[in-house]
Amino acid sequence: MSRQGQAEFKARIKRINNPRNQSYYDPELQTHIPKHISKKQIRKDKLRKKVTVISLLLCLVLGAAALMIGQAVRFRYFELSGAGNLALFTEILVALLVGLTITAILRYRRGSHRIMQLTGAAAVFVAGHNLAWYYPDQVAVIYSAEYVEQVRQTTAARTVVFQGTVIAL
Repeated sequence: MSRQGQAEFKARIKRINNPRNQSYYDPELQTHIPKHISKKQIRKDKLRKKVTVISLLLCLVLGAAALMIGQAVRFRYFELSGAGNLALFTEILVALLVGLTITAILRYRRGSHRIMQLTGAAAVFVAGHNLAWYYPDQVAVIYSAEYVEQVRQTTAARTVVFQGTVIAL
């Protein structure tokens, strides 16, 4: 160790051992570190994201978008227009894969984020058909024209569909 390196090291030790200091500045982490907390805990706290209302709303939208992508894949690529178990399984599987991928990239892995994703997906699952009533041209582009016709024949506007039962709002 060179003399300059030793002097720098001794100065750092002196700052750490100073009894008036409750913390010391670590140039490597570029933060003030309290003396009684380990570096592992500091790194963990620094990387941890806080739950905010915006992140929860984003997860709600991501869950809804994931299920809409699942439905679009089911209608466009697998051409499953019925309401059977295979269609439901395909929608949920694609929505799960899309949702987990996007939220893993965005680091939204907490329980509250997952609950909001499920809430968004449930909203689209129960009331997403109303989009075909309000925006038929756009929904026909995303899903298919057959889907829009099927929705318009089996449901009414401003309804909720739960287990095959259509409930008017």
